[in-house]
Amino acid sequence: FLGATVMGLPTETLGTFLFAQKLALRCCLSRDLWGRCFSSSEGLFWAQSTATLAAVLQHGYHANFVAWSSSSLFTCALVVHAVIFLMLTALFARLLTKDGQRSWASCCASVTTLGLFIVWGISGACRWSTTTRGTPLQWFTRMILEDERHLQLTLLQWPAILLLVIGAIQAAAQRSEVLTGKKATQHERAVVKVLFRKAFHVLAILLFIPPILGGQVAFLSLAFAVAAILFVILEAFRVSQTPWIAHVLDSFVAQYLDTRENTGRG
Repeated sequence: FLGATVMGLPTETLGTFLFAQKLALRCCLSRDLWGRCFSSSEGLFWAQSTATLAAVLQHGYHANFVAWSSSSLFTCALVVHAVIFLMLTALFARLLTKDGQRSWASCCASVTTLGLFIVWGISGACRWSTTTRGTPLQWFTRMILEDERHLQLTLLQWPAILLLVIGAIQAAAQRSEVLTGKKATQHERAVVKVLFRKAFHVLAILLFIPPILGGQVAFLSLAFAVAAILFVILEAFRVSQTPWIAHVLDSFVAQYLDTRENTGRG
């Protein structure tokens, strides 16, 4: 009651925040669950983020998402499904007790989450207004196909930038005498690896520039959310040591990481 009075939030919203915070913090710091955080500060960050998302969605649901844009609602739905994916991965990792089976936990979770997302995308459940927006999948398809600039970004510009820049970074890394040779010191390798990691920051900037200059910030925000969730899924596959996928991802990232990084744990 005191928090609701001081912060000016409805009691239901504040209760949702506190419940989600406690649940997320318990999961993030539990030693028995897959995907636990390395430190209490990291766990607190993710618990606060999850609780904020839950409170925002509860408040929006209570108001029928009237003031929400379709892009904002769709992005929040994506994030919710990403959280569900992580929770299901932890659940499957606990249910699949054998070591060989546990490596498939992320794969099972991704298939289940994809099914849930498709059901939501077709039905528009949880007060998505199908009368004004169509179903979520219909809206998302129109978002990409009906604007020529969005279609050009999705099918031409972004794939071309990714292929060219990542290919150039890979080629440079394979030809680097410091990384591939045996004469370089550990300090020299660490410095060069830092420079190569910074090259991926340049890649991110190159991906951001076309939509920003074209005034497509809303589409960029949605695409950024999609990309971030895909990275979360791939990292879960890597940490879970999913057959075939984990080996390829470990081989790729290991050449850019130094001794401070633990590629097996993430």
